Amino acid sequence: MPEIGEHIGAYRIERKLGEGRMGEVYRALDTRLERSVALKFLAERIAGSAEDVDRVGREARALAAINHPNIVTIYAVEQVGEVHFLAMELVEGDSLDHLISDRGMPVQEFLQIAIPLADGLAAAHAAGLVHRDLKSAHVMVSRAGRVKLLDLGLAVHHGATPLVWDDRSVESTVDTTALAELTTNDGAVAGTPAYMSPEQVRGETVDHRSDIFSLGVVFYEMLTGSRPFQGATLRQLAASITAQRPQTVSARKPLVPGVLSDLVARCLDKDPTARPQQVAEIAATLASLRRGERSGRSVAVLPFVDMSPGGDQRHFSEGIAEGILDGLSEVADLRVASRTSTFRYRGDNRDVADIGRRLGVETVLEGSVRRAKDRLRIATRLIDVADDTDLWSQRFEGDVEDVFALEDEITTSVIEALQGVLGAPPRPSQPTDFEAYDYYLRGRSLLYRDTTREIALARDMFSHAVTHDPDYALAHSGLADAASYLYMHAGGGPSALDEAISAAEHAVQTGPKLAEGHAALGLALSLSNRHEEADRAFAAAIELAPDSFEARYSRGRSAFAQGQMELAAREFEVASIVRSEDYQAPALLSQVYRDLQDPTREVASARRAVRRVERHLALQPGDSRAYSIGARCLFQLGERQAALEWADRALELGVGDATTYYTVACLLAQAGQLDAALAHLQQAVDLGYGHRAWIEHDGDLTPIRDDPRFAVILESIERHAPVRR
Repeated sequence: MPEIGEHIGAYRIERKLGEGRMGEVYRALDTRLERSVALKFLAERIAGSAEDVDRVGREARALAAINHPNIVTIYAVEQVGEVHFLAMELVEGDSLDHLISDRGMPVQEFLQIAIPLADGLAAAHAAGLVHRDLKSAHVMVSRAGRVKLLDLGLAVHHGATPLVWDDRSVESTVDTTALAELTTNDGAVAGTPAYMSPEQVRGETVDHRSDIFSLGVVFYEMLTGSRPFQGATLRQLAASITAQRPQTVSARKPLVPGVLSDLVARCLDKDPTARPQQVAEIAATLASLRRGERSGRSVAVLPFVDMSPGGDQRHFSEGIAEGILDGLSEVADLRVASRTSTFRYRGDNRDVADIGRRLGVETVLEGSVRRAKDRLRIATRLIDVADDTDLWSQRFEGDVEDVFALEDEITTSVIEALQGVLGAPPRPSQPTDFEAYDYYLRGRSLLYRDTTREIALARDMFSHAVTHDPDYALAHSGLADAASYLYMHAGGGPSALDEAISAAEHAVQTGPKLAEGHAALGLALSLSNRHEEADRAFAAAIELAPDSFEARYSRGRSAFAQGQMELAAREFEVASIVRSEDYQAPALLSQVYRDLQDPTREVASARRAVRRVERHLALQPGDSRAYSIGARCLFQLGERQAALEWADRALELGVGDATTYYTVACLLAQAGQLDAALAHLQQAVDLGYGHRAWIEHDGDLTPIRDDPRFAVILESIERHAPVRR
């Protein structure tokens, strides 16, 4: 290891910062750039293994490519003579384990650290990296309050070799750096005991869900001041991790919200399949808590069931539930589960109390709507999740045009039942006209079907809505999205893009606290090549609603079109989680993972997309877009014949639809039918498919990219100049 003052390559060693399993860390000066850095020198047992050095180098380079604000940046993988080391960002501050008191942290302080920590870990998982040694000592909090995750993906991994958990005392294995070292049967270092998942303890191969368990241990420690699993010896500690259920956080700290305690308990479940399956889900829950941390009560509003005689009022029934959800969200001391969290349970037959537990709320509101001509009957029921009993139930009746008054009446009744708060809260962006509201709901039900005809119909619905109510922010955001999609897929031209930007700006002006308007603006700006402005708009949307599908999906598309595949993966991953019925985000995600050369995640995402397409087609068997996307994913899964059959069905149903021809062209290119792929791509462009940047970065088209006909097709797409204001 180096000496203080020694020069190693371009670095002058200044002082030692710490040491651990991976090696020793020093502060140094990079004399080339005159900046302070941290140098991690690999331990002899790692540096002496060519395989380990190669793996650390690969994972360090993968980590360096992430460039996430909550992950320490890797500058370089270096070798000087026989010395191997990493040059990294220097974070001046304290490690998280030094910031946790014996009593734990207040919830607000916890959230300030936990949310960026979860964001950083989610980004790493999206890039295919698993930490394997996540603990509070590997989290730094800078003097400016920036949270940084250390050593991600760099832990030494030894497969499924069982660990030797002997009777050494735990205290004797924990040194001053809090890096208690365990050994495998061959003597190799394996992990930090108190933070390890049950599957890691058993020596099984681990995936990202092991990190989720370790994150739960860190969260428990932050909130209570101690770790959930204890033992005087390693054997006792192993038994605690694999067999014992720790006391809940709220039992130890009664002021901690029940939803947060439940979230930590889910992370610590012994069964990996029972834990949250993605860190993005955890981050979204924490962000929701931050918005309503003062809550004394919590509620989820499930989509109301359509009981109308014709069974054709689902959009209206769900719109009523959303109106009530919006009203409840305005109560300062009430935490309301987001629409994307609750509406994934549409049509779910499981017990309502079970849904409430999964959502981490104390109460659930369910209801049904019966619309007969101009009359409405709305039946509602508020359930206590703890004991599955009714807290309150009531039936409301009125004329259709009185729907907003009925929503306010229901909202007020629910608030009274929960808290005794009288009076209805203010309603954000509430339309003043019933017809505007109905047109908006119809437009939104069409928008994400994503065929040219349906997007055009959605645009008409939104246009009618804003004609009836010029200040209806949500309708303006829907109009902006529809115009953006028509610009991308149906030859809408500069006028469609101008319409998208204008409508999105109006949405932001009239509803500045609504994520949908900012997301729509981000999409329109990205299509105008105003990427810095678009990034700010997407950031504003995600700050307002971290689980906004519109923001995550549109930001993912923007990143894909720019070739920013790591960012696209992160956003499509979150979008896939927050809208569980959507098949397009996981389909695009599978393509991104293929381009990132991550076959495991590629296949998993393609399977997820196919399952969702099949569920979608059961309800809408004539959707050509779903068939074409499902066909491409089936081909990724090796089901060539089924893929080609689905592609033929898509073409039968999607005559004249540009996006269907484009997606089939992508499939045929991958299938080696190059002439047919070029012909269908030409048809897509002739029908108005004009998103040139997307085509330029679409890896599906790689097999035909060098064909002279591809260049001709690309040049035939009108180059729209960026819109300048």
